[in-house]
Amino acid sequence: MLTTESAAAEYRHEALVMLGRSEDAQAEARKAHATEFAKPWQQDLPDSDDAQRAATEAAAQAQTRTAEHLLAVRLEQLHTQAHPDPACSVDPAPARARRPPVGRRGLGGDHVNTVPELSGVDLAR
Repeated sequence: MLTTESAAAEYRHEALVMLGRSEDAQAEARKAHATEFAKPWQQDLPDSDDAQRAATEAAAQAQTRTAEHLLAVRLEQLHTQAHPDPACSVDPAPARARRPPVGRRGLGGDHVNTVPELSGVDLAR
């Protein structure tokens, strides 16, 4: 049973990594990065380490949330295809309750540079 659970967790993680590289997730990351820099307290020292770290973390969190949303949408589509009868509908809430909170586990392991595509990329464009 543990092997099945670890395989499912690994599959989910790999799916999130792949979806985190999608254009939608990258766009959300860029928006969050720019929004963080637009905050009034970041305007004085936009090149400071703290400002860079906050913007990068905001981008990583937005990217992770978007990937999780895309995965949930896709799983719901697959479930609907497999069980078109509304009587077979399953509430996904119990599965959500078992997932770790957003931001607890980054897509690439390192929370600051969640996905390699974000490191060294000017997200403020």
